Amino acid sequence: MKLSRLRSGEKTALAGAVALAVLLAFDWFFLSTPDARVGQHESGIRSLGWFAELLLIFAILATFALVFFTVTQRAVAVPLLMAIFTTVLGFAAFVAIGVRLVAQPGLGVDAGNADVEVELPAYLGLLAAAAIAFGGWRTMADERTDTKESIEQTEEVLRVRGGPRPAPPRTIDPA
Repeated sequence: MKLSRLRSGEKTALAGAVALAVLLAFDWFFLSTPDARVGQHESGIRSLGWFAELLLIFAILATFALVFFTVTQRAVAVPLLMAIFTTVLGFAAFVAIGVRLVAQPGLGVDAGNADVEVELPAYLGLLAAAAIAFGGWRTMADERTDTKESIEQTEEVLRVRGGPRPAPPRTIDPA
């Protein structure tokens, strides 16, 4: 397990996932009408709906899996697959939060958008979901070909094969 294997993409996605997991416990919406019960708040996890909650939880878990497989796997196939999942689920979480911020919840009393205030943690949650998606995308873009580990792996493959493969013969098309 080498923590030095983490690149900027994995670090960005991990920071977004940890931030989103923490922010889901804070209040995202506040009912600000005179007929509201005292302190009518909704946390992020309660206000999003079950489908959006699943998307967010899967995005967070995919990010943790991406980091885990990056630091434990020498091959790049599994971390690359997890980067794809992280990007897609992070983007889906971003869209789900964005939709919920535009179509605010009624907070159980069918309050309108004018009566519901969006709190700062909701916007920070949107940024955290964007960080997850961006970190996953950035991880896919980083091929890690110039690191010491990649060079050693390439040299080992060439040693096992007995050197580089010859170029294919060049054919000339008569037409």
